[in-house]
Amino acid sequence: HIHDLKMMVGIQGEELIYYDEEKRTGLKPEYCGDNNSMGYDIKSVRSKNGKNNEILIEVKAGNKNLNDIEFYLTRHEW
Repeated sequence: HIHDLKMMVGIQGEELIYYDEEKRTGLKPEYCGDNNSMGYDIKSVRSKNGKNNEILIEVKAGNKNLNDIEFYLTRHEW
């Protein structure tokens, strides 16, 4: 079923970014993908001038060729 495939690809994309952020920062990011009202999937940090600043990441994942990718952001995600 196409909906199940999209869900699986989306979850895999979120996992990939979660673990990449953990590796990049050395800290465990906060996973928020189960709550669609948040407008983002992962809360992480980015260091600037020795200070950690919170970043909010909305993950978009797909299984198409790069030239064929389309995705949509809701107002809440923007």
